Amino acid sequence: MGFPASTPVLAAALEGRRLDVLVNNAGIYGPRDLRLGAIDYEAFRAVLETNTLGPVRLTEALLPNLRAGARKTVVTVSSIMGSIARTQSPGALVYRTSKAAVNMAMRSIATELGGEGFTVVVVHPGWVRTDMGGPNATLDVGTSVEHLVRLVERLRPTDNGRFFDHDGSELPW
Repeated sequence: MGFPASTPVLAAALEGRRLDVLVNNAGIYGPRDLRLGAIDYEAFRAVLETNTLGPVRLTEALLPNLRAGARKTVVTVSSIMGSIARTQSPGALVYRTSKAAVNMAMRSIATELGGEGFTVVVVHPGWVRTDMGGPNATLDVGTSVEHLVRLVERLRPTDNGRFFDHDGSELPW
């Protein structure tokens, strides 16, 4: 069962249950060699489906659960590569586009839900040693997770609509 099909199954399984914090942590890089003139649009769609539409779909599906929760918090793991202001080098067109799109989607959702006391933020986990980040990344998984947990624990409604680095500093959109 794919992500789009499994979302309503999850929502049905959680029906009537309170959810304080939702962490959207889905990400694929896609083919690394996609450049202008050689874009595989099916691969591009797959990256957008996972990185952008997945978090939006899950947030929407679990909105009744979040509304019933005490914290009403949505955290979406994005990437500094989705920061339009910080993009200074070529490459990673598909991945960057998908993360910039999810950033905008979550910023829009933050604006829509802020009046209800929601805290909707986007976070950059750091450059993490994973299959995607590679062996030269600066953070191990445990350190990244520890930082993110501390960040999520201190989030308040006044943080709604912001973009944070794993260390808690604010990032430019």
